Amino acid sequence: MVLKRLTLTLIIPTVLLTVLHGQNKPVYSINDPGDDKAKKCKEYFEVVASLPTEVQYTIAEHEGIIYLLFNSKTHFDQIFNHRGDGFAIDIIKREQYRCGAPNDHADSWAHKGRLMPPIYKEAIESRGQLDNNNVYVIRYGQLPPEIDPKKVEYNLLIVQKNWLCDSRFFYKIDYDTWSLLESGLYRDSLSSETSMKFGQANKTVNFTVPFKKDQTVFDELSVKPIYDTLNLTDYYIKRIAIEAFSSVEGPLDRNIRLQEGRAQSIVDALKSYQDESIISEIKAKENWEEFNRDIVGTEFADMGTMTKDAVKAKFAGNTPLLDAIEHILGKHRKALIEINLEKRIAPETSSPEMLKSLFEQSLQQEDLDEAIYLQQVIFDRIGKKDLPESFLGELELPRSNKYFSLHNNEALFVVDQRPDDLNKGIESFARLLEFLPDNQKLLYNLTVLKLRRWAISDEFAKPRDILKHINQLERSRLEPDLLRTLNINYNIVQTKYLSDARDYDGKNRSLRTIYNTYRRQPLEDDDLLRLAKYMTYYSRFDWAFSLLRTRAVQPDASTDIIFYYLNLTITDSRKTRRPDYQKVLDRAKERDKDRFCNLFLAKSQGGITFQLLDDPNLKKKFCEVCYVKAPVDSKGSN
Repeated sequence: MVLKRLTLTLIIPTVLLTVLHGQNKPVYSINDPGDDKAKKCKEYFEVVASLPTEVQYTIAEHEGIIYLLFNSKTHFDQIFNHRGDGFAIDIIKREQYRCGAPNDHADSWAHKGRLMPPIYKEAIESRGQLDNNNVYVIRYGQLPPEIDPKKVEYNLLIVQKNWLCDSRFFYKIDYDTWSLLESGLYRDSLSSETSMKFGQANKTVNFTVPFKKDQTVFDELSVKPIYDTLNLTDYYIKRIAIEAFSSVEGPLDRNIRLQEGRAQSIVDALKSYQDESIISEIKAKENWEEFNRDIVGTEFADMGTMTKDAVKAKFAGNTPLLDAIEHILGKHRKALIEINLEKRIAPETSSPEMLKSLFEQSLQQEDLDEAIYLQQVIFDRIGKKDLPESFLGELELPRSNKYFSLHNNEALFVVDQRPDDLNKGIESFARLLEFLPDNQKLLYNLTVLKLRRWAISDEFAKPRDILKHINQLERSRLEPDLLRTLNINYNIVQTKYLSDARDYDGKNRSLRTIYNTYRRQPLEDDDLLRLAKYMTYYSRFDWAFSLLRTRAVQPDASTDIIFYYLNLTITDSRKTRRPDYQKVLDRAKERDKDRFCNLFLAKSQGGITFQLLDDPNLKKKFCEVCYVKAPVDSKGSN
């Protein structure tokens, strides 16, 4: 059984959620330490307290066999180091939890489901082995054939010198890695004066177009201001991407059809201004994001806690409400338009020979602006396969800092043409730095590419060299945002490799740099969520909670923020009983009832754990919201 990474679970002592009853007689060979637990399990508690948070373990079932998986054999051996040390597995069934009745737990001091026999150190050593990913896998035993693995969960009882010292259950928590932040390469484009003289080979422009209520057609007269802005005498439209938004009232299918029709009318109107064909891409959706944002602090704020269907039902046929809120809804009907333009090539640059001659002439005359423009034309034509890439080798650039822009752009073109071959780009910039050693923009581009390569593989990486580059750039006059992004990306990659090497202290130092950079910055909900999941991926659940705790309780927090906050905290009964936490639970069930109810599914079915129902506050909420009583037979009733 080979796993790339343990499914991330949190391991919680069951005593936090449930008190087990029954007599204190031994179960199998497991003894009850009673009031002497602190003394009899002292060594175990000291070892557990010393474990890094990165040490994870879980129970898994595969083809009817139950396994214990531990991601560090070294730490496993610290726990199970005595012949009387071992573990047992308690199989908990979903049917033990029913609404309208007490939870049906075993009458035992030791367990609450079906307890399987314990195995001890000698048997563990004979059944355990390391898999290809260095996970220690212990084959515990066969799942009883009458048990459906999809309807059960497994708790772990940890035995030390035949005393039951710990009982743990596992729950699922979502996590994610973090790709490198966008760090664009330093490019030298045409100056504004040169752009006016020559124009750019291609460019992208963006427009926002509002729509009136129930307006279905966007006519040519309305498009003319866009046309005038585009200056289609020198350019033609290559591609149009339109994201069309409707306001949220009304049936969904009608809103989507309406926006698709509006967007298509824009495309059709623009097509009438040119002979060349246009590639078009249209997306239509309701503008719920801006609706939820704009009603905060208004008399309509209560709708932010309602489901989408409930909001639509409230609007349906309610003319006074629609009139009162129209000043908000009206701003949500619009189209975001992105237009990609390409310059019409002048006849004098259509011949490769003429293009080369003009480029060489611009260098002889030291007309750098014209040389940059002609270089853009060459890049554009190579990209369209009108010129071979070898054409660049025919253009000899002076080895001087004055012509840095041309050298830089040529190296960037190599990167753009071969995005998967970072070595080519790194070699290009390294060569440029040999005769332009003090150029900080070249060093910046080289550093960005080295970071990207290191993120993929450490085969050619030299982290100290990369850090040296970054320190050198910090003494330059480059924009602070660029330098901050370099530092963050360095720590993202460093965190990964330190974690893989189990250098947890070093990993946490790099991770803290990232955490401290962002924790006090205002972040959009999507960015905040990604950051919290990233902290969870590296077992810093405390930092993930710290990032979300203020935002998650606010009425306009996104649904994903609310549910991830619950995922991090819902096993803590000290929190679930608090009134402010109950409000978050209520908001979650109002936003997405099905998603709320699915939290209580078995871990194997995508839920957190059904053992959340050991918490009376959660069980009460679940049964009120999710439990559907069977219909009563009406025959014979009065």
